[in-house]
Amino acid sequence: MQRKNIVKKLGTFHETQLQEIVHKTISLVDKHYISVKGHSIQVLSCGRINHHEGPDFINMAIMINGIIHIGNGEFHRKNSDWIKHKHHLDPRYNNLILHIVQSYDIESDFAKETVIVDEVFDENVDNDQYVDYSFDIEDLQVYALQRLLRKTSEIKVLSTTIASKNEVLYASIILLMSKLQKRKRRPHQNSFSKDYKIYHLVHNESIQYLIHNHNYSLEQLRKVCALSFEKIGHHLYTEIIINCILPLLMSNAHDSDKNIILDWYWSAKSVIEYAYLRRLNSSIKQDMIWKQQGLLEYYHKEYNRGIICKDALILYSINSINQFLII
Repeated sequence: MQRKNIVKKLGTFHETQLQEIVHKTISLVDKHYISVKGHSIQVLSCGRINHHEGPDFINMAIMINGIIHIGNGEFHRKNSDWIKHKHHLDPRYNNLILHIVQSYDIESDFAKETVIVDEVFDENVDNDQYVDYSFDIEDLQVYALQRLLRKTSEIKVLSTTIASKNEVLYASIILLMSKLQKRKRRPHQNSFSKDYKIYHLVHNESIQYLIHNHNYSLEQLRKVCALSFEKIGHHLYTEIIINCILPLLMSNAHDSDKNIILDWYWSAKSVIEYAYLRRLNSSIKQDMIWKQQGLLEYYHKEYNRGIICKDALILYSINSINQFLII
């Protein structure tokens, strides 16, 4: 289908239908946008559709040049529709973090950032396969983000008593393996064997480079994630990456590094399926690591009354030496 036909087709949608299409489109967390100000934008959580008066999307989480912002978003076909709809006279539209438009027809500063999203419809307007209607996709994204930040907060707490990054990583892996063995998800190993394997994993040259340097690339991170270690299965190593290595990297990351870490997190394929997640929710494909992490955090919250995403973000912010979170 040619682009002009797609634009024409989009023009026939009712505003509510187009709002839903935009919501589904921006829920693709591996997408990146460049705002009209030239800033890097990644939508971490597309929020909820507001079916009442006020902004279209409530409680979005977006990352602007490595900084997470929480707030509302609005969609218009044309940027000038903001004036046409008299949003400039409505206080409910003050301090919006994201204005999503198909056409940027007038210069403006209505929201913190404005992105033009017409081009993303080419891929997704006729393809609903990426949306899982059995589970709100924005909820799953929120839980996935919450889990990563919760793990990062735990690593930060550990870092308050342990100065060395090597020792923090070593201790976090020991704690993880002890949890897994306690749950009988791994065979019992004697202490010497376990410590020996973890020592060599922690001191791997590529892993050392990641945890002690800030000038690394997505390719280097992927290379580390593809490593193999004797008597440490790929699945166990992936759990070490998710629960220990990535949180340690996040806890010390510069803004540019956070983009790299989250790029991997949102794009990494899963290694195996979790049987109990399939039993609990068989309708969701466990094809991506972030989907598994989102489901794990959802059931963690259900069974343990865990904190909501915003609380997790605030906890992360309190423990962070840099201003990663702005609310």
